[in-house]
Amino acid sequence: MVLLGKTMMVSAGHVEVIMKRKNFKLGFRNASSGKQLEICHAHLAKFTRLTADAQADMDLPGIQTVVTTAHADPAAMTAAGLTVRADWQKVGVPAAPQNLTAAATANAGEIRLRWQRPLRRCFFQVEFTTNPNTETNWRQLGGETAQSFLATELTPGKLYWFRVRASNIHGESPWSGSASARPA
Repeated sequence: MVLLGKTMMVSAGHVEVIMKRKNFKLGFRNASSGKQLEICHAHLAKFTRLTADAQADMDLPGIQTVVTTAHADPAAMTAAGLTVRADWQKVGVPAAPQNLTAAATANAGEIRLRWQRPLRRCFFQVEFTTNPNTETNWRQLGGETAQSFLATELTPGKLYWFRVRASNIHGESPWSGSASARPA
């Protein structure tokens, strides 16, 4: 089912039903295909309880045909415009954060870090060093749930390298690539 402005269009193959209704959402977000059908049946039931005047621009038998067809044949769900959502899968260990950037701010001793998160829900660990050639020189700077971090109290003019990794209940990602900057 597709909402178009103040018109709702339901289609299955060649069947197309257009009705004038106030703008509303069907509530399909993150719903399984079975739940989507339940939502369609619930809306159909509401439509049948409307007054005759409110039903004047509706083709209730056409809507019923679309919903029944989609219910009887899962492949018809796609033809009816229903998105078929994959079953829920475990997230697992996150991948390394991508596109890490480091840039000095206008304030002395500050560098703003930004990156792309690999998953919606994860925690980020931020480390820095002044010598990226040895693994033992990296020191933890802090942690964050957002996709950015403000490193403060750094020595102005000194070159720093930064890296980030994501973690969740399944484990820790590899470290991101490093990014460097000199604070003002």
